[in-house]
Amino acid sequence: MLYMPKHAPADAVKSLIVSVSSAARRGKSIGLFLLLVIMSAVAAPAFGADGDYSTLTADSIVVKYWHLFVVTAAALAAMTTVTIFAVKLSRRLKQAQWELRNELDERRRVEETIRKSERRFRDIAESMSDWIWETDTSGVYTYCSRSVSDIIGYNRKDVIGKTQFDFMIPEDAKRLRPYLEEIFRHRCSFRNLENWNITNNGRRVCLLTNGSPIFDDDGELVGYRGVDTDITRRKQAEEELRQAKETAENATIDMAGTNEQLEAAIGRANEMATAAEMADQTKSEFLANMSHEIRTPLTAILGYTELMMDPGQESDEWMKCLTIVRRNGEHLLMLINDILDISKIEAGKLTIESRRYSVPPVVSEVLSMMRVRAIEKGISLTAQYAGPLPEEITSDEARLRQSLINLVGNAVKFTDTGGVKMIVSFLPEWRDGAPAVEIKVADTGIGISSENLESLFEPFTQGDASTSRKYGGTGLGLAITRRIAELMGGELKADSIFGEGSTFTITVPTGELEGVEMFEHPSEAVIRQSAEVQLSSDALSGVRILLAEDGEDNMRLIKAILKKAGAEVVGVENGLLAVEQAKSQKFDVILMDMQMPEMDGYEATTHLRNNDYTGPIIALTAHAMASDRERCVRAGCDDHLTKPIERAKFIPTIARYAGVVAPEQTETETPDEPPQQAETKPQNDEAIVSELIDDPDLGDIIGDFVDGLSGRLEEMRQSSANNDHERLQRLSHQLKGAGGSYGYPMLTDAARTLEDAAKTGDIEAENLAMSKLAGLTAAVVRGIENVQAA
Repeated sequence: MLYMPKHAPADAVKSLIVSVSSAARRGKSIGLFLLLVIMSAVAAPAFGADGDYSTLTADSIVVKYWHLFVVTAAALAAMTTVTIFAVKLSRRLKQAQWELRNELDERRRVEETIRKSERRFRDIAESMSDWIWETDTSGVYTYCSRSVSDIIGYNRKDVIGKTQFDFMIPEDAKRLRPYLEEIFRHRCSFRNLENWNITNNGRRVCLLTNGSPIFDDDGELVGYRGVDTDITRRKQAEEELRQAKETAENATIDMAGTNEQLEAAIGRANEMATAAEMADQTKSEFLANMSHEIRTPLTAILGYTELMMDPGQESDEWMKCLTIVRRNGEHLLMLINDILDISKIEAGKLTIESRRYSVPPVVSEVLSMMRVRAIEKGISLTAQYAGPLPEEITSDEARLRQSLINLVGNAVKFTDTGGVKMIVSFLPEWRDGAPAVEIKVADTGIGISSENLESLFEPFTQGDASTSRKYGGTGLGLAITRRIAELMGGELKADSIFGEGSTFTITVPTGELEGVEMFEHPSEAVIRQSAEVQLSSDALSGVRILLAEDGEDNMRLIKAILKKAGAEVVGVENGLLAVEQAKSQKFDVILMDMQMPEMDGYEATTHLRNNDYTGPIIALTAHAMASDRERCVRAGCDDHLTKPIERAKFIPTIARYAGVVAPEQTETETPDEPPQQAETKPQNDEAIVSELIDDPDLGDIIGDFVDGLSGRLEEMRQSSANNDHERLQRLSHQLKGAGGSYGYPMLTDAARTLEDAAKTGDIEAENLAMSKLAGLTAAVVRGIENVQAA
């Protein structure tokens, strides 16, 4: 029987409760539970085993309830133990789930990184002229780059699954098989392994093979990766050298004629050997340089991609990282384009597409593209026209632009002080009495030494190694430019003084000039084009036009042009109002700007077409790519007109869709004296005058447009300062469309650059573009002041 103090039951109960609680906190509830059960069993007689409770005293009753309390406490201790165990088990399960989720996320990131790395390897491998391959541990090809077909004439699917011995000539296969099997067995790399192979058409080619083992994460060999280079020409040169030496050894020397032949043969052999060695050395240097050029942007791309993958990276830093990745990606694309161009040239597949075009706009476009780089370096970039120039020439406009970009780009790159100037001249009698245009690109840069000047136009060369390391580049630009000039029937020459600067001169035949007028002044080309598009005042007489345009300047200008042509115009500021007007009134033509608030032009056009509107809708947009036109057509537009407005196309297009015939354009008589505004714009661009300033119907609104430029520029600055890139993009887009329409194409170019920077959030590019736009705005304001004061 369990002893219970007679006079202190309350103290005993309290002591027991404290013991139970302490045991529960220490995780000993199960042991306590068992102890209390034993104590209850021992105390059971106190309840009266015979079931007779009539003889119980007060003390026995206390003892009875004492035992009930002990049993209850034991049960509570057991429940507490189970609860604590369940909580601990739940926490461990959640911890395990969290760790598993993190492990899965990390595995997905690693797999994505591996996939991107593999794609980069494939892209680079596919762009190289050498044959890149991979094999398994048995030497069976598992991957081949596209160039395998150029080297041995087999498609990749014909090579995969075979070994290199299947394409070697029998002698080389027999000679090299034991050697390579030994290499594979010892898991070693191999270098400069020469072997002759049979192509698909039976021709023999000599390959220089290099390979390295591929190991998995456990260090086990999984195959080999390597590259094959076609050295057939070099081997042929070596063979000719060997034959020449044999001829020299076997030739008799007692005849003068034989001696001369022998000396000539040795000379030719030595020249070929030297040429072969130089070609091999040049190619090695090019590959090293190209490896550096490719690795530089790739390192930036990979590095900034990893930064973006860092969970702790701030989201506002992502756009900067993306901008850097995009810039380096574009640089990598330029390198690949150069390689493709030189490959086309060597294969004789580079074509020239001749058509008639004007040279000054091409020169202006190149200056606009390159001026940002010049501003970054703090040097000047200008153009000068030395005398009259044909209004149009016949050659390849795109290739001339590419050539000038290469030449001006090089000049800016190698010039740290001073500046770069383009000098355009007309040569009435150049080669065989044929006329040509000569464009000189002169710089005050580092210059070129006389010994390097001779090999400057060879592919893969760039001055000396120090120049390549300091300034970068592939050494392909000048070789491509010279070949383009030759394909157009012209030439490219270079003059340089080391340390003082260089002048590159490209000369391009003009083609037949019969009936072609001459520009007497640099700006006359644009002025003449403006004069030619003037139409009679009744070209759109009676035509009702709905104009949807959110830009106030564009709205006013386009209205003026249309009203001058006799049209009745209703203007609205967004697509929603355009839909309402089109449903309530009848219009002959709707001119729809595609970027507007409330409802843009794409949505408005789609809505009208879905509601059975059948009238002509012509898109107006500052986006001029073919994809932009296709998007407009898919939305339901009948045609696509670009901003800045080209009035030569603008009015006739509207007239055609309105069902009226546009009057024939009449040729404007050439003035005896140069137009006044050609003299208003100084050569140094200190003041810029609108190309349309002589149009009496546009003079006032051009002045109003210029008056509002400063306020517009301040809005852009505020948007940039507040990091409101969306508003900055919208403002620059509006100016891009309005600038050229008011006769200021340079404002369109600058606004386009600013819009692109705002799209990517590139603060540095925004600031440069804003600085350029501010300078142009000041020059435009001075130009209008000069005209008003004249």
